Amino acid sequence: MNRYWKSAQSAYLSNNRSWLPCTPKFYDDMLNVVPPVAFEFHPTLGQHFGCGECWDHTPDGQPIFLMFRSQPKCACRMATLPEFRAERRAALPPDYLALSPETVTEACNRFCPGERDTWQSGSMRQYVERKALESITPHLVLIHDTWFSKPK
Repeated sequence: MNRYWKSAQSAYLSNNRSWLPCTPKFYDDMLNVVPPVAFEFHPTLGQHFGCGECWDHTPDGQPIFLMFRSQPKCACRMATLPEFRAERRAALPPDYLALSPETVTEACNRFCPGERDTWQSGSMRQYVERKALESITPHLVLIHDTWFSKPK
């Protein structure tokens, strides 16, 4: 186990949820070792992802992952996916607003007319949603199942 994992593990076990500095090389290595469990760009946190291999589980069975961010400097910490999503939502700049499901559906229907059943189910959903919404706004952040946008 390397020193970053050990530091993050020790912090998590002592209930410390702060970000711990890591090198860009460790950040890059962990991004490439296994597919990430979550990976998105965030306007404040930069590239923000969770290493796809779970480290442990909480007492109620939720997997704990080593999470990473690239801004303001590379850093890592242990977290569950709900903790990861809550932090992403809390760190959004105040001018980012949630897009309604109706707005997303309307954009996708314009982007893929007549193919609603194709894009609404299956692995292409987030891709189609992102491409459709990029025609409305260039500033997009996906947190769990909700798209956020910075008004033009």
